[in-house]
Amino acid sequence: MFSDKKNIFIIMGIVFASIAFYVGLNNLSEVLHAAGFVFNVISPVIVGFAMAFFLNVFVRFIEEKPLKMFKGKKWLRGASTVLSVIFIFCIIALLSVFIIPEIKRTVFLLAKAIPDYVNNLIDKANSIDIPFEDISLGDIVKLDKFDDITDFITKHSVNVVGNALNFTTSFASTVFEAVISFIIAIYVLMYKEKLGRTAIRAVKAFFSEKHAGMILDVAKLSYTTFYNFITGQLTEAVILGSLCYVGMLILRLPYAAAIGMLVGITALIPIVGAFIGIVIGAFLIIIVSPVKALIFVIYLLVLQQIEGNLIYPKVVGKSVGLPDILVITAVLVGGRIGGIAAVLLSVPVCSIFYSLFRTQLELREKNIDNTKKI
Repeated sequence: MFSDKKNIFIIMGIVFASIAFYVGLNNLSEVLHAAGFVFNVISPVIVGFAMAFFLNVFVRFIEEKPLKMFKGKKWLRGASTVLSVIFIFCIIALLSVFIIPEIKRTVFLLAKAIPDYVNNLIDKANSIDIPFEDISLGDIVKLDKFDDITDFITKHSVNVVGNALNFTTSFASTVFEAVISFIIAIYVLMYKEKLGRTAIRAVKAFFSEKHAGMILDVAKLSYTTFYNFITGQLTEAVILGSLCYVGMLILRLPYAAAIGMLVGITALIPIVGAFIGIVIGAFLIIIVSPVKALIFVIYLLVLQQIEGNLIYPKVVGKSVGLPDILVITAVLVGGRIGGIAAVLLSVPVCSIFYSLFRTQLELREKNIDNTKKI
C-alpha cells in the first residue's frame, strides 16, 4: 500500500491538511484577520461580478424580447448592456425625484412640529399637581441640562472634525471602489461567453473528468437557480408594488405612485422588504394625516401577509424549484444567521441544496429499484 505513490501523496495531503487545520484553530484571530484583508482587497471584483449577474437578467431579456430580431449582430450585446444600465439609472433617478425629496420635506415638517408638541406637553404637565414638594411634571419634562450639553459639545468638537475627515476619506474610497466594480461588471457582461468558456476549460484541465463533470453540473445548477431567483424576485416586486399602488388609489391615500414604487423596490428583500416599505410609507403620510397613515399601515400589513404566504412562495418558490414551506423556512433561517445579505442568498442557496438532494435521492431510488429487479 505504502509503495503506491498515489496513496503516499494522499496520506501526505491528509497530514498537511490536519496540521494546517490545527494551526489555524490555534491562531483563529490571525486567520480571520487575514481572510478579512483578502476579502477587502478583492471585494470590488466580487461586487462587480454580482452587479454583472444582476444586470444580466435585463440584458438577456432585452436580447431575447425587444431586440430578438437583431440576434447575431455584433452591436447587440453593447446595446442591450447600455439599455440595461439606463433602465437601472432611471429607477434610481425616479427614487431621487419622487421619494427622497418627500422624505426630506417630512423630516423638516416634523422638526418644526416637534417643538410645538413638546411645549403643549409641558403646559399640560405643569397643570398636573404632584404631591412631592413643589416639583411639577413640567419640570421633569423640561430637564434643563443645556449647560451640560454645551460643555459636552465643546469638549468633543475636535472629535467631530476628525470624524468628518474620516467620513470624507471613507466616502471617496467607497465611490472609487463602486466605479471599479461597475467597470468590472460591464466587462463581464460584454465578454461573459468568453469568460465562461475559459472557466470550463480551466476546470477540465485541472480536474479529472469525473470531478470536472460534477463541478460543472453544480455550477450550472447554481447559475440557473440564482438567475431564476432574481427573475422571480423582480416579478414579485412588480406585483407587490402594483397592488400597493392600486390599493392606495382606491383608499385615496397620498403619494400612491412614489410609495408603490418604493414598496416594490424594498420587496426585492425577501419577506421582510415590505415592512421597510411600511415604515417609510407611514413616515411620509403621517404629516398629511395620521389617520391615513394608520389606514396605510393596516392595508400594507394585510397585503404583506398575502404576499408572504401566497404570492412570494408561488412566484419565487416556483422559479427556484422550492416548496412553499422551504422558501419561508430559508428566509427565516437566513435572517437569523446574517441579516439582509443572508436573506437575499438564503432562497437560491437552499434551492441548490434541495436540487442536489433531490437528484441524489432519485438516483438512489433508481438503484434500489434496479437491485430489486435483479
